[in-house]
Formats: sequence, structure tokens, C-alpha cells
Amino acid sequence: MIVEQLNQLFFSDQLGRRLDERLIKVWNNIRHDRDGVPLKQDFFQQYIGDMWPFLFVIEVGSQVGLAVVERIGEALTSGMDKDYDGKSLVEIPEKSVLYHATRNYDVALLKKGAVSAAGEFVNRKGDIVLYRSTLLPVTKEPRKITTIIGAASYRVQIVI
Repeated sequence: MIVEQLNQLFFSDQLGRRLDERLIKVWNNIRHDRDGVPLKQDFFQQYIGDMWPFLFVIEVGSQVGLAVVERIGEALTSGMDKDYDGKSLVEIPEKSVLYHATRNYDVALLKKGAVSAAGEFVNRKGDIVLYRSTLLPVTKEPRKITTIIGAASYRVQIVI
């Protein structure tokens, strides 16, 4: 309940609505080469603050099915029946925010740049969920994307 209240507040707040812009700004600030991809360790040395509960980290595999969820922020675990840290990306439930937030995973890899999306889906309770997400490629080694760092915010649409 507290996480849902936090997410409602974060999503409706001006700063929360611009989660994607804030995260992209951090990403751009640490790019050593304007055409390059920043280092993972440089990203996590930055001030993340109130974005932390909304972040997720995916370790890249040689195929989408081999990508592994390294971390899921507590604001994004609502609607998940178990812990998906360490699980394959293809195991994420379709009716979760994380599933929809990571749908453009392959585009971020090909583009080697930030990818933002917004949309809606029906969660497992039957509620319409509105979400925004951003995916950012980072690396542990030169010229190879090894990790996708993402963030998502959401709210349940109130139908009157």
C-alpha cells in the first residue's frame, strides 16, 4: 500500500512525470564520448535519490531470452507474485509494469541510446494501468552494451 501511494504521488508530481527526462540527463552527463554509451559504474556513482524505487537493471544476454533481471525497484514489484531478480526477462508476467517497461529492450540495444515509451495495459486485477518508461544502455566494457538501466512510473486509471 505504501509503495502504491508513493507511486501515485511520484507519477502525479511534476518531477515524477519527468522521471524519464531526469534519468536521461544523468545518462547524458556521464557519457565520456557523445556518441558512446556510459559506463555502468559511472551511472551508479551519480545521485539517484528518489528515482531508486522506480529503477530496474537488466544484464544483457546474447539473445532477449537470455537477458537477466538484476534488480527491480520496490515500486515496480506491485502485481508480481514472486521475486524476479535473477530471472530471465521472458519470465516477467505480461500483466506487470516491468513487462511493459521492457518491451523496447531490443530497440535500446540497436539504437545504443535512450528509448522512452508510454502506454496502458490491463493488470491482473483488471485495472487499466498507465505507465511511462525509459531504457538506457550502459556498459562494463568498451564498445559492448552489457546492461540496460531502466525506470518506470505508473498509476491505475480511475474510471468514474
